[in-house]
Amino acid sequence: MHGIWTIMAAMAALPQISVEDYLREFYRNVDDRQALDVRRRFYLQLDDESVRGMDISKHLLTKVNYALNGSATLISGPRGSGKSSELFRFGRMVQESGRQFLYADAEDYLKPWEPLEAGTFLPAVAAGMIQAVQRVVPHSQVGKALQSDYFAMFKRFRLSVPEIQINVPFIAATLRSWFTEDESARKALREVMQSQRKVFRDSLHEIIQKASQELVMESQGLPVFVFDSVDHWRGTRNNYDAVRDSVEYLFQEMSEELKLPGFHVVYSVPTYVKCDFVRLPMLNVKVMQEDGTDYSPGIDQLRKVLDKRAPDDDSSQFFGEYQTRIIRGSGGLFRDLLLLSSESILVAKTNMPVTEQMIIRAESIVREQMTGGASGLTKEQYVILSEIQKNRYFRPERTQLSDFDYLESRGAILSYPNGDPWLGVHPLLQPRLES
Repeated sequence: MHGIWTIMAAMAALPQISVEDYLREFYRNVDDRQALDVRRRFYLQLDDESVRGMDISKHLLTKVNYALNGSATLISGPRGSGKSSELFRFGRMVQESGRQFLYADAEDYLKPWEPLEAGTFLPAVAAGMIQAVQRVVPHSQVGKALQSDYFAMFKRFRLSVPEIQINVPFIAATLRSWFTEDESARKALREVMQSQRKVFRDSLHEIIQKASQELVMESQGLPVFVFDSVDHWRGTRNNYDAVRDSVEYLFQEMSEELKLPGFHVVYSVPTYVKCDFVRLPMLNVKVMQEDGTDYSPGIDQLRKVLDKRAPDDDSSQFFGEYQTRIIRGSGGLFRDLLLLSSESILVAKTNMPVTEQMIIRAESIVREQMTGGASGLTKEQYVILSEIQKNRYFRPERTQLSDFDYLESRGAILSYPNGDPWLGVHPLLQPRLES
């Protein structure tokens, strides 16, 4: 009888759908390129400060509610740390408080591998805001009026603008081409910023202030605007210094321009940016301690993240005894947690639970993506990782900045909360370091 009950309990624990359907659904839920509405449906708040550090959304909302005349804040962190998801959570909290929330992505208007210029960055910010207004009040005349004022402003400065009909929403790709590929337009914008900086800034700010006045009529306080993805500006090996210098200059020297009248604005920026604005760091989920041992609270939190995306809310049906290994192997990066999961599913094909060989194969695929494929990391980059292994509070020298930022952007360098944030090397790279 005991044996029968054991078999029945095991059968009850199996997914109620076929293995193929289970794997297909799980794959779609962990693959951000296919999963729809990921930020809302699968978002799970990690509320243990020892695991994630400060609750950035709550901190930002408090700042918004306390500030009288608008504010400007920076948020930074490596790609894959969950910044955009957190910003959308912040947006939902803003809307629930009765304010309007606007969002724009810098990459829709500019190219992240080229230096930022004030002459194109500020107009890109304004364009992103106007397009966001058109999204939040789609049936209003406000968006059309702002768009008309926007292009009229350029004509007053005798700038040749692209042909875009005023009665349709912005076409971001057209503006992106104008800002980044039309060298005569870039030169003209550069000259305007040099010779008529204050007038140009005030003209853009006048349009932004008008947007705020229209939105405040519909809300209980000043609106909030997020300009995302500036943290992607890291350049290439050939122009890294130029890109970095341009981003640092922009936020250090253009702070008056980047304060948007009538708005609380948040920019996501690279971790190296320093200026008068408050910068809040987005840290990795702490899955290990400084001595390299597991940090159980962080692993438990990410187990809940995986379970929320798995059919039947139970990822152990697929991962079995290797569930903790997958979580540990992610290093506390959401991106790598999802990558390891999706690659494991693809490797498994129609088999579940996975085997150790399948996990090893998935780890190898994600490791190759992190290190840049066949070319791999350089000797100098491995030296930096070795130094971090010895000193969790390592700070790169000037000559190491390019390699350090590259490693951080790839997820090879992790940053964990513990009072002052400390650094770690991604677990998937440990075998490379040891060899």
